[in-house]
Amino acid sequence: MLIFGRKKEEDFREIYRRLARKYGLTVEQVEKIGRLIVEMTKNLPELVANADPKKDVRRMYKILDIERLPDEEGRKYI
Repeated sequence: MLIFGRKKEEDFREIYRRLARKYGLTVEQVEKIGRLIVEMTKNLPELVANADPKKDVRRMYKILDIERLPDEEGRKYI
């Protein structure tokens, strides 16, 4: 539904249902895949920082052009 030229935002549950239908998976499988991707990307800057001679993680955030977001426990991640 369009309101003032904007699309109504979908909630996560609807997005999971749409992806499940598209790929022939269950909603639970789509949720688990999403959590796995988030868990794997949390440590990406630290992994890339190992290639840096100074091991500067803050520099990796700048190079990767990402911002740190808080998780449920308030810790910062991608």
